[in-house]
Amino acid sequence: MNDPKNKAALGVKPDLTFASCNTNVNRDFMFQGDGMHNSALLLPELVNDGIRLLVYAGNAGMFAAPSRSGCYLSVLPFNRPDV
Repeated sequence: MNDPKNKAALGVKPDLTFASCNTNVNRDFMFQGDGMHNSALLLPELVNDGIRLLVYAGNAGMFAAPSRSGCYLSVLPFNRPDV
């Protein structure tokens, strides 16, 4: 994500540095049952309000398969013609 080409494609300021999720924060979310919440249902309202969305599913693991991301995105009710 810190590759200058990626930053340019995503419209990220060149001086910003991508950092992975904090493992302590991630652990705390998991202990609160965060993985059981369907946060995908929150996406249409955010996107319809003009917030840009980047879906990065990774390239390994059953739950990170890019095809799975496309499946749920294709059924969400977006009201924007550019989505």
